[in-house]
Amino acid sequence: MQSRFPVIGDVRGLGLMLAAEFGAPRAPDGKAAHAARDAAQDERLLLLTCGPYENTIRFVPPLIVNQSQVEDALTIFERALAKV
Repeated sequence: MQSRFPVIGDVRGLGLMLAAEFGAPRAPDGKAAHAARDAAQDERLLLLTCGPYENTIRFVPPLIVNQSQVEDALTIFERALAKV
């Protein structure tokens, strides 16, 4: 998704905890992160914004998440990015 949506500047994480940072490191885009978070929430996907500029969306699914749920979440997140 990062290659298709240039608003995502960085993706990082370990295991199930991942983060998508919006904007470039020297130009954080908290407004875009909040817009994506809100668009995802409209489709019942709860995401957290975090970071000193509130420009990062954090994914923290429960350990019992299954493949289908991850795919559904990514589909919703992709639709949310298209609205930003």
